[in-house]
Amino acid sequence: MDRDESLALRKRELRRQLEQSRNQILATRKKLADGKEALEALPGIEETLARYQEAGLEKDLREQSMLVREECVLSSAEERVRPFRSYLDELRQELPVDRVFLSLKALEDLPGRDILAGVDPVLARLDADLEDVLQRLESALNRADQGVERVQEQFESHRDAAHVDHQKKLRDQQKERVDGEEFIQLRRQIEQLHPLRDQQANLGRLEEDLLESRRNLVATL
Repeated sequence: MDRDESLALRKRELRRQLEQSRNQILATRKKLADGKEALEALPGIEETLARYQEAGLEKDLREQSMLVREECVLSSAEERVRPFRSYLDELRQELPVDRVFLSLKALEDLPGRDILAGVDPVLARLDADLEDVLQRLESALNRADQGVERVQEQFESHRDAAHVDHQKKLRDQQKERVDGEEFIQLRRQIEQLHPLRDQQANLGRLEEDLLESRRNLVATL
């Protein structure tokens, strides 16, 4: 029987995709587990916060509560940029595009080598285009980082001004044996945990898609 020379290459590519799929699924499951563990503390925190709210601290420390939410908005902006840094690093690792299998030596025994050699300039162009994408992506991320930093600097001035008034209120509350600092800490924890619930749902859908893709790869192999 004639041997299909491309079969080994196709299997090797499928195994590479399966390895990548495994890493993505494991990373997604770790995020899900970490998020689940963090969210287990949420009901207790909300219950404690509710007692403080009943005592009237929400009204007294409203400005500081708003400040906590504002801090979380800035943190969320940084988190939205961070994954693209990972994509940038992954793209760097894949470049340059491997074209050894299209070398004259690799194709010399094949009757259709002149036709197959036409793939080489295609991948060479892809390599150059991806290098351009990489540079533009890095520039875009640097601009985003600089923009967020400028907003961060403005916010710090705003936060410092509010901090002076906050410290005065805390001293007044301490005289009344009320822990306003714990209230703010609880508010900060809740603001950080709430986005995790939406993230968990998104990660769950991502895991399902990754598993379906992996089943297809295994079936193809």
